[in-house]
Amino acid sequence: MRPVALELVRRVLISSVLFCSCLHAVPVRADAFRALPSGSRVALLPTTQAPALSLPNAQREEATRALISALRKRGYDVVPTEQVNATLDKRAPDGCRDAVTCDPELALQTLQSDAVISLALWQHTGAEPRVLVYVRRKQSYGQAELVVDKTGIASTATRALEQALADTERRHDVRVRIESEPAEATVRVDQSPVGPSPATLDLAPGNHLVTIETPGYVTATRFIEVPTQSEAPVVHKIVLERTLAAPQANPQANPQLTAAYTTGDTAASSAQRDIVRPNRPANYVLAAVLGAVAIPLLANAIYTGAHSGTCEGNRDPEGRCSKRAALGLNFWTSLVLGSAALSGGGVVLVVQPLRSHSEQLSQSTELDVRGTF
Repeated sequence: MRPVALELVRRVLISSVLFCSCLHAVPVRADAFRALPSGSRVALLPTTQAPALSLPNAQREEATRALISALRKRGYDVVPTEQVNATLDKRAPDGCRDAVTCDPELALQTLQSDAVISLALWQHTGAEPRVLVYVRRKQSYGQAELVVDKTGIASTATRALEQALADTERRHDVRVRIESEPAEATVRVDQSPVGPSPATLDLAPGNHLVTIETPGYVTATRFIEVPTQSEAPVVHKIVLERTLAAPQANPQANPQLTAAYTTGDTAASSAQRDIVRPNRPANYVLAAVLGAVAIPLLANAIYTGAHSGTCEGNRDPEGRCSKRAALGLNFWTSLVLGSAALSGGGVVLVVQPLRSHSEQLSQSTELDVRGTF
Protein backbone atom coordinates (compact mmCIF):
# COMPACT_ATOMS: atom_id res chain seq x y z
CA MET A 1 0.00 0.00 0.00
CA ARG A 2 2.86 2.34 0.69
CA PRO A 3 4.08 2.63 -2.95
CA VAL A 4 0.49 3.26 -4.07
CA ALA A 5 0.07 6.11 -1.55
CA LEU A 6 3.38 7.68 -2.57
CA GLU A 7 2.41 7.52 -6.25
CA LEU A 8 -0.95 9.15 -5.47
CA VAL A 9 0.74 11.98 -3.57
CA ARG A 10 3.22 12.45 -6.42
CA ARG A 11 0.46 12.75 -8.99
CA VAL A 12 -1.44 15.25 -6.86
CA LEU A 13 1.67 17.41 -6.51
CA ILE A 14 2.37 17.29 -10.25
CA SER A 15 -1.22 18.21 -11.04
CA SER A 16 -1.06 21.14 -8.60
CA VAL A 17 2.17 22.44 -10.15
CA LEU A 18 0.74 22.19 -13.66
CA PHE A 19 -2.46 23.95 -12.61
CA CYS A 20 -0.52 26.82 -11.03
CA SER A 21 1.68 27.10 -14.11
CA CYS A 22 -1.40 27.42 -16.31
CA LEU A 23 -2.76 30.15 -14.09
CA HIS A 24 0.44 32.13 -14.51
CA ALA A 25 0.77 31.44 -18.24
CA VAL A 26 -2.82 32.30 -19.26
CA PRO A 27 -4.09 35.74 -18.18
CA VAL A 28 -7.37 35.45 -16.33
CA ARG A 29 -9.86 38.17 -17.15
CA ALA A 30 -12.11 39.07 -14.24
CA ASP A 31 -15.77 39.50 -15.11
CA ALA A 32 -16.59 41.79 -12.18
CA PHE A 33 -15.23 44.59 -10.02
CA ARG A 34 -15.46 44.83 -6.28
CA ALA A 35 -18.14 46.95 -4.68
CA LEU A 36 -17.20 50.53 -3.85
CA PRO A 37 -15.92 50.17 -0.27
CA SER A 38 -17.20 52.17 2.67
CA GLY A 39 -15.25 55.37 3.27
CA SER A 40 -14.77 56.08 -0.43
CA ARG A 41 -14.71 59.70 -1.54
CA VAL A 42 -17.77 60.37 -3.72
CA ALA A 43 -18.66 63.58 -5.61
CA LEU A 44 -22.25 64.30 -6.63
CA LEU A 45 -22.50 66.59 -9.64
CA PRO A 46 -25.41 69.09 -9.82
CA THR A 47 -28.67 67.80 -11.21
CA THR A 48 -29.25 68.21 -14.95
CA GLN A 49 -32.73 68.61 -16.37
CA ALA A 50 -33.96 68.27 -19.93
CA PRO A 51 -35.47 71.48 -21.39
CA ALA A 52 -38.81 69.78 -22.06
CA LEU A 53 -39.11 68.62 -18.45
CA SER A 54 -40.52 71.17 -16.02
CA LEU A 55 -40.18 69.76 -12.53
CA PRO A 56 -40.30 72.15 -9.57
CA ASN A 57 -36.96 73.00 -8.02
CA ALA A 58 -38.22 71.50 -4.78
CA GLN A 59 -38.49 68.03 -6.39
CA ARG A 60 -35.04 68.33 -7.93
CA GLU A 61 -33.57 69.28 -4.57
CA GLU A 62 -35.49 66.42 -2.98
CA ALA A 63 -33.91 63.94 -5.41
CA THR A 64 -30.44 65.35 -4.68
CA ARG A 65 -30.94 65.14 -0.91
CA ALA A 66 -32.15 61.56 -1.27
CA LEU A 67 -28.96 60.58 -3.12
CA ILE A 68 -26.72 62.28 -0.56
CA SER A 69 -28.55 60.57 2.27
CA ALA A 70 -28.28 57.15 0.59
CA LEU A 71 -24.55 57.65 -0.06
CA ARG A 72 -23.86 58.61 3.55
CA LYS A 73 -25.81 55.61 4.80
CA ARG A 74 -23.42 53.45 2.83
CA GLY A 75 -20.54 55.11 4.65
CA TYR A 76 -19.26 57.19 1.73
CA ASP A 77 -17.54 60.56 2.15
CA VAL A 78 -19.66 62.93 0.03
CA VAL A 79 -17.82 66.00 -1.33
CA PRO A 80 -19.80 69.23 -0.64
CA THR A 81 -21.48 70.75 -3.69
CA GLU A 82 -19.73 74.10 -3.21
CA GLN A 83 -16.33 72.39 -3.29
CA VAL A 84 -17.31 70.45 -6.42
CA ASN A 85 -18.34 73.60 -8.29
CA ALA A 86 -15.28 75.58 -7.19
CA THR A 87 -12.86 72.81 -8.21
CA LEU A 88 -14.39 72.12 -11.61
CA ASP A 89 -14.69 75.80 -12.54
CA LYS A 90 -10.89 75.99 -12.48
CA ARG A 91 -10.71 73.37 -15.26
CA ALA A 92 -12.68 75.37 -17.86
CA PRO A 93 -9.81 75.33 -20.43
CA ASP A 94 -9.75 71.51 -20.24
CA GLY A 95 -13.44 71.07 -20.97
CA CYS A 96 -15.20 71.55 -17.61
CA ARG A 97 -16.90 74.89 -18.23
CA ASP A 98 -19.31 74.12 -15.42
CA ALA A 99 -20.12 71.18 -13.19
CA VAL A 100 -23.28 70.28 -15.12
CA THR A 101 -21.70 69.80 -18.55
CA CYS A 102 -18.34 68.43 -17.35
CA ASP A 103 -17.25 65.02 -18.60
CA PRO A 104 -17.58 62.55 -15.67
CA GLU A 105 -14.18 60.99 -16.37
CA LEU A 106 -12.50 64.40 -16.35
CA ALA A 107 -14.43 65.35 -13.20
CA LEU A 108 -13.25 62.12 -11.54
CA GLN A 109 -9.62 63.02 -12.20
CA THR A 110 -10.04 66.68 -11.25
CA LEU A 111 -11.84 66.04 -7.97
CA GLN A 112 -9.47 63.16 -7.09
CA SER A 113 -12.41 61.14 -5.85
CA ASP A 114 -13.20 57.43 -5.99
CA ALA A 115 -16.49 57.95 -7.81
CA VAL A 116 -18.49 60.68 -9.52
CA ILE A 117 -22.29 60.52 -9.66
CA SER A 118 -24.51 62.38 -12.12
CA LEU A 119 -28.27 62.76 -11.64
CA ALA A 120 -30.39 63.65 -14.66
CA LEU A 121 -34.15 64.22 -14.91
CA TRP A 122 -35.90 63.95 -18.27
CA GLN A 123 -38.84 62.39 -20.07
CA HIS A 124 -39.85 61.10 -23.47
CA THR A 125 -42.57 62.85 -25.42
CA GLY A 126 -45.93 61.96 -23.86
CA ALA A 127 -44.33 59.72 -21.23
CA GLU A 128 -43.72 59.88 -17.50
CA PRO A 129 -40.66 61.66 -16.09
CA ARG A 130 -37.54 59.53 -15.69
CA VAL A 131 -34.55 59.54 -13.38
CA LEU A 132 -31.14 58.64 -14.79
CA VAL A 133 -28.21 58.01 -12.42
CA TYR A 134 -24.71 57.56 -13.84
CA VAL A 135 -21.79 56.46 -11.66
CA ARG A 136 -18.23 56.75 -12.92
CA ARG A 137 -15.51 54.86 -11.08
CA LYS A 138 -11.88 54.19 -11.88
CA GLN A 139 -11.86 51.64 -14.73
CA SER A 140 -15.61 51.08 -14.39
CA TYR A 141 -18.98 52.74 -14.76
CA GLY A 142 -22.64 51.97 -14.21
CA GLN A 143 -26.01 53.53 -14.87
CA ALA A 144 -29.70 53.01 -14.19
CA GLU A 145 -32.84 54.66 -15.54
CA LEU A 146 -36.21 54.44 -13.76
CA VAL A 147 -39.64 55.97 -14.28
CA VAL A 148 -40.81 58.22 -11.45
CA ASP A 149 -43.66 56.20 -9.96
CA LYS A 150 -46.17 56.84 -7.22
CA THR A 151 -43.53 56.29 -4.52
CA GLY A 152 -42.12 59.71 -5.35
CA ILE A 153 -39.02 61.13 -6.92
CA ALA A 154 -36.85 60.64 -3.82
CA SER A 155 -37.55 56.91 -3.63
CA THR A 156 -37.10 56.50 -7.39
CA ALA A 157 -33.73 58.32 -7.35
CA THR A 158 -32.55 56.17 -4.42
CA ARG A 159 -33.43 52.93 -6.21
CA ALA A 160 -31.75 54.16 -9.39
CA LEU A 161 -28.61 54.93 -7.38
CA GLU A 162 -28.54 51.43 -5.89
CA GLN A 163 -28.90 49.86 -9.33
CA ALA A 164 -26.22 52.10 -10.85
CA LEU A 165 -23.76 51.26 -8.05
CA ALA A 166 -24.45 47.56 -8.58
CA ASP A 167 -23.94 48.05 -12.32
CA THR A 168 -20.40 49.33 -11.67
CA GLU A 169 -19.50 45.94 -10.19
CA ARG A 170 -19.80 44.17 -13.54
CA ARG A 171 -17.44 44.50 -16.46
CA HIS A 172 -18.73 46.46 -19.45
CA ASP A 173 -15.71 46.35 -21.73
CA VAL A 174 -15.22 43.83 -24.53
CA ARG A 175 -12.14 41.81 -25.40
CA VAL A 176 -10.78 43.08 -28.74
CA ARG A 177 -7.96 41.59 -30.83
CA ILE A 178 -6.27 43.89 -33.35
CA GLU A 179 -4.32 42.17 -36.12
CA SER A 180 -2.31 43.66 -38.95
CA GLU A 181 -0.64 42.55 -42.14
CA PRO A 182 2.31 42.54 -41.78
CA ALA A 183 2.48 41.56 -38.12
CA GLU A 184 4.65 43.16 -35.42
CA ALA A 185 3.41 46.64 -36.34
CA THR A 186 3.05 49.35 -33.71
CA VAL A 187 -0.57 49.67 -32.50
CA ARG A 188 -2.13 52.75 -30.89
CA VAL A 189 -5.68 52.90 -29.60
CA ASP A 190 -7.18 56.32 -28.89
CA GLN A 191 -3.68 57.82 -29.23
CA SER A 192 -2.29 55.51 -26.51
CA PRO A 193 0.41 52.92 -27.40
CA VAL A 194 -0.71 49.32 -27.01
CA GLY A 195 2.21 47.31 -28.36
CA PRO A 196 3.05 45.23 -31.43
CA SER A 197 0.35 43.48 -33.42
CA PRO A 198 -1.44 41.22 -32.85
CA ALA A 199 -2.61 43.05 -29.72
CA THR A 200 -5.41 41.98 -27.37
CA LEU A 201 -7.02 44.45 -25.00
CA ASP A 202 -10.32 45.32 -23.32
CA LEU A 203 -12.25 48.30 -24.70
CA ALA A 204 -15.48 49.97 -23.71
CA PRO A 205 -18.37 49.71 -26.20
CA GLY A 206 -18.44 52.41 -28.87
CA ASN A 207 -16.05 53.89 -31.43
CA HIS A 208 -12.28 53.79 -30.92
CA LEU A 209 -9.50 55.23 -33.07
CA VAL A 210 -6.86 52.65 -34.05
CA THR A 211 -3.53 53.61 -35.65
CA ILE A 212 -1.08 51.02 -37.02
CA GLU A 213 2.34 51.88 -38.39
CA THR A 214 5.52 50.08 -39.38
CA PRO A 215 8.55 51.03 -41.53
CA GLY A 216 8.05 50.56 -45.25
CA TYR A 217 4.24 50.77 -45.09
CA VAL A 218 1.66 53.55 -45.15
CA THR A 219 0.32 54.31 -41.67
CA ALA A 220 -3.32 53.16 -41.36
CA THR A 221 -5.88 54.94 -39.18
CA ARG A 222 -9.30 53.39 -38.67
CA PHE A 223 -12.34 53.81 -36.44
CA ILE A 224 -13.47 50.46 -35.07
CA GLU A 225 -16.86 49.76 -33.53
CA VAL A 226 -16.90 47.77 -30.29
CA PRO A 227 -20.28 46.11 -29.61
CA THR A 228 -22.08 46.34 -26.29
CA GLN A 229 -21.58 42.67 -25.47
CA SER A 230 -19.57 39.85 -27.02
CA GLU A 231 -18.64 36.51 -25.51
CA ALA A 232 -15.86 35.89 -28.07
CA PRO A 233 -13.08 38.40 -28.73
CA VAL A 234 -13.89 40.89 -31.48
CA VAL A 235 -11.19 40.67 -34.17
CA HIS A 236 -10.24 43.62 -36.37
CA LYS A 237 -7.63 42.99 -39.08
CA ILE A 238 -6.03 45.90 -40.93
CA VAL A 239 -3.93 45.38 -44.07
CA LEU A 240 -1.21 47.98 -44.59
CA GLU A 241 -0.15 49.24 -48.01
CA ARG A 242 3.51 49.36 -49.04
CA THR A 243 5.16 52.72 -49.57
CA LEU A 244 6.80 53.62 -52.89
CA ALA A 245 10.46 52.72 -52.31
CA ALA A 246 13.53 52.04 -54.45
CA PRO A 247 14.05 48.39 -55.54
CA GLN A 248 16.09 46.22 -53.23
CA ALA A 249 19.74 45.60 -54.05
CA ASN A 250 20.90 42.14 -55.09
CA PRO A 251 24.28 41.61 -53.40
CA GLN A 252 24.91 38.32 -55.21
CA ALA A 253 24.58 39.73 -58.74
CA ASN A 254 27.56 42.07 -58.86
CA PRO A 255 29.31 43.27 -55.67
CA GLN A 256 30.85 46.30 -57.39
CA LEU A 257 27.54 47.56 -58.74
CA THR A 258 25.83 46.83 -55.41
CA ALA A 259 28.40 48.88 -53.52
CA ALA A 260 27.84 51.82 -55.86
CA TYR A 261 24.07 51.63 -55.50
CA THR A 262 22.27 53.79 -52.95
CA THR A 263 18.56 54.02 -52.22
CA GLY A 264 16.22 57.02 -52.20
CA ASP A 265 16.21 60.32 -54.04
CA THR A 266 19.99 60.68 -53.67
CA ALA A 267 20.57 57.69 -55.93
CA ALA A 268 18.12 58.96 -58.53
CA SER A 269 19.67 62.40 -58.69
CA SER A 270 23.16 60.89 -58.82
CA ALA A 271 22.16 58.69 -61.73
CA GLN A 272 20.75 61.67 -63.60
CA ARG A 273 23.95 63.65 -63.06
CA ASP A 274 26.07 60.74 -64.32
CA ILE A 275 24.20 60.33 -67.62
CA VAL A 276 24.00 64.03 -68.58
CA ARG A 277 26.29 64.82 -71.53
CA PRO A 278 27.13 68.14 -73.25
CA ASN A 279 24.94 69.28 -76.14
CA ARG A 280 25.92 68.29 -79.66
CA PRO A 281 26.67 70.97 -82.32
CA ALA A 282 23.37 70.16 -84.03
CA ASN A 283 21.54 71.40 -80.94
CA TYR A 284 23.15 74.83 -81.18
CA VAL A 285 22.57 75.05 -84.93
CA LEU A 286 18.89 74.20 -84.64
CA ALA A 287 18.46 76.57 -81.70
CA ALA A 288 20.12 79.38 -83.67
CA VAL A 289 17.82 78.81 -86.68
CA LEU A 290 14.73 78.82 -84.49
CA GLY A 291 15.96 81.97 -82.71
CA ALA A 292 16.56 83.70 -86.06
CA VAL A 293 12.99 82.89 -87.08
CA ALA A 294 11.53 83.93 -83.73
CA ILE A 295 13.20 87.35 -83.45
CA PRO A 296 11.60 89.08 -86.51
CA LEU A 297 8.24 87.48 -85.84
CA LEU A 298 8.19 88.69 -82.24
CA ALA A 299 9.52 92.11 -83.31
CA ASN A 300 6.66 92.41 -85.79
CA ALA A 301 4.16 91.44 -83.09
CA ILE A 302 5.61 94.02 -80.71
CA TYR A 303 5.56 96.75 -83.39
CA THR A 304 1.97 95.94 -84.34
CA GLY A 305 0.87 95.92 -80.72
CA ALA A 306 2.59 99.22 -79.99
CA HIS A 307 0.82 100.94 -82.92
CA SER A 308 -2.57 99.50 -82.07
CA GLY A 309 -5.10 102.30 -81.92
CA THR A 310 -3.11 104.80 -84.01
CA CYS A 311 -4.93 106.70 -86.76
CA GLU A 312 -4.51 105.28 -90.26
CA GLY A 313 -7.28 107.16 -92.05
CA ASN A 314 -8.29 110.76 -92.70
CA ARG A 315 -9.40 113.11 -89.97
CA ASP A 316 -12.56 115.21 -90.17
CA PRO A 317 -12.62 118.96 -89.41
CA GLU A 318 -13.19 118.14 -85.76
CA GLY A 319 -10.05 115.95 -85.59
CA ARG A 320 -11.81 112.59 -85.41
CA CYS A 321 -10.06 109.69 -87.15
CA SER A 322 -11.96 107.66 -89.67
CA LYS A 323 -9.85 104.47 -89.22
CA ARG A 324 -7.57 103.26 -86.47
CA ALA A 325 -5.10 100.38 -86.43
CA ALA A 326 -6.34 97.19 -84.68
CA LEU A 327 -4.75 93.90 -83.64
CA GLY A 328 -5.50 91.66 -86.56
CA LEU A 329 -4.34 88.39 -88.07
CA ASN A 330 -0.83 89.75 -88.65
CA PHE A 331 -0.30 90.38 -84.92
CA TRP A 332 -1.59 87.04 -83.70
CA THR A 333 0.23 85.01 -86.37
CA SER A 334 3.56 86.71 -85.60
CA LEU A 335 3.06 86.27 -81.83
CA VAL A 336 2.14 82.57 -81.98
CA LEU A 337 4.82 81.54 -84.50
CA GLY A 338 7.52 83.62 -82.82
CA SER A 339 6.73 82.19 -79.38
CA ALA A 340 6.70 78.64 -80.74
CA ALA A 341 10.07 79.10 -82.45
CA LEU A 342 11.63 80.64 -79.33
CA SER A 343 10.27 77.84 -77.12
CA GLY A 344 11.55 75.21 -79.54
CA GLY A 345 15.05 76.66 -79.35
CA GLY A 346 14.95 76.42 -75.54
CA VAL A 347 13.71 72.83 -75.67
CA VAL A 348 16.53 71.54 -77.87
CA LEU A 349 19.11 73.24 -75.65
CA VAL A 350 17.78 72.62 -72.14
CA VAL A 351 14.74 70.37 -71.82
CA GLN A 352 15.30 67.64 -74.42
CA PRO A 353 18.56 67.98 -76.37
CA LEU A 354 18.89 65.98 -79.56
CA ARG A 355 20.57 62.61 -79.09
CA SER A 356 21.89 60.16 -81.60
CA HIS A 357 20.64 56.58 -81.60
CA SER A 358 23.84 55.29 -79.97
CA GLU A 359 23.67 57.87 -77.20
CA GLN A 360 20.02 57.01 -76.46
CA LEU A 361 20.89 53.32 -76.32
CA SER A 362 23.80 53.98 -73.95
CA GLN A 363 21.60 56.11 -71.67
CA SER A 364 18.89 53.45 -71.55
CA THR A 365 21.48 50.80 -70.66
CA GLU A 366 22.85 52.87 -67.78
CA LEU A 367 19.36 53.41 -66.35
CA ASP A 368 18.57 49.70 -66.57
CA VAL A 369 21.80 48.80 -64.74
CA ARG A 370 21.19 51.33 -61.96
CA GLY A 371 17.55 50.31 -61.54
CA THR A 372 18.30 46.57 -61.41
CA PHE A 373 21.09 46.46 -58.87
